[in-house]
Amino acid sequence: MKRAAETLNFLTEHGIGSLEDLSERCDGAAAATARVKADLRATEKEMERLTLTMKHAATYRQLRPMYDQYRQSRDKEKFLRGHESGIILFEAAARELKKMGAVPLPATENMKKGLAELTARKDLLLAEYRTARSEVQEYETIRQNVDALLSVPKEQEQQKRHELE
Repeated sequence: MKRAAETLNFLTEHGIGSLEDLSERCDGAAAATARVKADLRATEKEMERLTLTMKHAATYRQLRPMYDQYRQSRDKEKFLRGHESGIILFEAAARELKKMGAVPLPATENMKKGLAELTARKDLLLAEYRTARSEVQEYETIRQNVDALLSVPKEQEQQKRHELE
């Protein structure tokens, strides 16, 4: 009885007057949750991309002077033997930055600002996702309660059949 009263109060408070309305609300809440989740994933992917760009840019900037020395040296083989790992890292960073479309090299401050904005957006989306997910759970619980209250118990159904026979 308590569950029935809580369900009826919820339906009244939210202006739900039919099973179709309840179903539409459940579907709408599920769609909103899916949308927020997709936005959250896209933001996380953008954050990963930006973090990787920052990493490659830092490597590029750090090793650029050494690479310039290598290109200007008269004995490239000797220089290469002494600085091979740095040159390989520089060239790999340059290649990855080109693949990512980060040429010309973005300013570090701009990338940090962008990452901060994405982090703030992610936090907002996480809060919105938690709210939407709890709303979906609440509507699903109400739907289950309504289904349980509207369904005729099997024992009563069997008794009616026996009485009719």
